[in-house]
Amino acid sequence: MPVWKLARKSILKALGGVADTSLAAAGGFSVGLLALNTLDVDHLGAYSVLFAGYLAGTVIPRSFHFAPAEAAAASARIGPVEMLLRSIRTGSPGLLVGAAVAVSLALLGGSSAATTMTLVAVACLSVISPIQDHARQLLHLSARTRSSVVASSIYCSVTVGCTMILWGDHTAELGRFFWILIAGNAASLVPLVARFPGSSAGARDRDLSQIPARQRLWLLGGALTPMLVLFTSRSIVAGAAGYDEAGYAEAARTLLAPIAVVSAGLLSAFRNHVLIDRIGVAGLKWRTLLRTLILAAALGWWLVLQYGPVSGVARSAAPAAYALSGMLLLTALSEALIANASVLEVSAMGRRRFRSIAATQLVVSLSRLALVYPLASSIGAYALPATSGLGNLARNALLSLQLRMYGGHTASDHTSGQAASPSVPQHDRCTGGPVTRG
Repeated sequence: MPVWKLARKSILKALGGVADTSLAAAGGFSVGLLALNTLDVDHLGAYSVLFAGYLAGTVIPRSFHFAPAEAAAASARIGPVEMLLRSIRTGSPGLLVGAAVAVSLALLGGSSAATTMTLVAVACLSVISPIQDHARQLLHLSARTRSSVVASSIYCSVTVGCTMILWGDHTAELGRFFWILIAGNAASLVPLVARFPGSSAGARDRDLSQIPARQRLWLLGGALTPMLVLFTSRSIVAGAAGYDEAGYAEAARTLLAPIAVVSAGLLSAFRNHVLIDRIGVAGLKWRTLLRTLILAAALGWWLVLQYGPVSGVARSAAPAAYALSGMLLLTALSEALIANASVLEVSAMGRRRFRSIAATQLVVSLSRLALVYPLASSIGAYALPATSGLGNLARNALLSLQLRMYGGHTASDHTSGQAASPSVPQHDRCTGGPVTRG
């Protein structure tokens, strides 16, 4: 294939991935802005704790079943779009466990704002959100990015529409934010599933979850640990410094959400190149390119919010985000480090280094957790982006070191003498090869 055609396909793929993720995240961003506009700082802090519990719940089905299913579908050349319903069925226990964990963490948060209807909304969103995300990732893997963009457009339209309707509602009920997200996910799933072709003969008996359960437990541990630390950190800051301090940190994170949007879009578009990446010049170039673009996007958006033409509007719409000097810059750097580590983690996942991922997360997360309370007592809201930034800086360094040490091997971690997994193919639909993801 000529170089210019390959470049054109890569650019269109990147734009499609960014458009899909941007539309999907714009809905969540609008809900975050609604929270900023209608809640006082104390209730905003309580909302951030509940949202962290919901995120921890979604990690369980996503990491234990859906992400391994996507990786197995890519490496085994299984047509992923044909296996959606079966994947959901086999992943249903994880969905139920994730919902239970999310509700339990919401109760542990100790906020009086967590009403029964709010807890029900958290549980429902913990189930439907991973399914919608999994379906979109399968469409990306099967080169059906346009279908995913259509579904994300519907999701964005529903959530933004509900946000506009409730923009003037200043009640303290937190469940409405979760119900808006549920409505968006449910509406987008209808055309999403409709665009999936029927299962082909022989595919029904295939299992996407070809990664052994022990390795999937390592993957789950690596993904769940930082989410639990995020929930615990926000709870500690809320308890030690007050829910208002947690609210200031949440306000800054909400305004900087586009950083995660662009980062996830780039990684989703080029996930195949990173996931099915053997060591070599090509793989290193892809990782370097993505991490450079992510850092540029983070600093660029911070400059826009701080000095750009929209800074005045942002200051009036979300004064809590600007209440603490330097909070936006610190949070922007933290978000960039999180996204950069995600690129390295996906590459390590492609090599089946799940135990290494989990061990890295455990060490980094425990170190980060040990710093939260003393920092929260002294610097308040700054403790959240500071500990996140330091932890993810160490995570980047450890993952980079592991990729260099084990870069020549795509085999999985050896657990209890288990044989290594087969190597993953190096080509995908972007280059005309066989079928090969906050």
